[in-house]
Amino acid sequence: MNARFLTKRKPTRRRPAILLAAAVITSSAALAGALPDASTSGAIAPAVTQANIHQTICVPGYSKSVRPPSWYTSKLKHRQLAAEGIYGRMRDYEEDHLIPISIGGNPRDVRNLWPEPRFGLWNAE
Repeated sequence: MNARFLTKRKPTRRRPAILLAAAVITSSAALAGALPDASTSGAIAPAVTQANIHQTICVPGYSKSVRPPSWYTSKLKHRQLAAEGIYGRMRDYEEDHLIPISIGGNPRDVRNLWPEPRFGLWNAE
């Protein structure tokens, strides 16, 4: 065995507990604004079944082929944010699918789409 692996390692510096607690509190506050509304329940695409996944979600490019156009999601985002009383910059939010299209989520059902903030713990993509 190589001698350099037998030497003592330099102890790692640990953060004080107070910094860790502050990070948890900050993360919890950021998380509260980054979760979908309780009315967002998710919706499964009716065209995707266990019997046909090899012709739907398992085909390369499936998500792109069924993804709704930006005009659809933009109009929906405006309506959803107005219903929540949020009148800020629309570019600070992006419509996100609660159940991803790639695993059979419905691409256009409003129960599966919600305006995700582009800041905080989650970054809309």
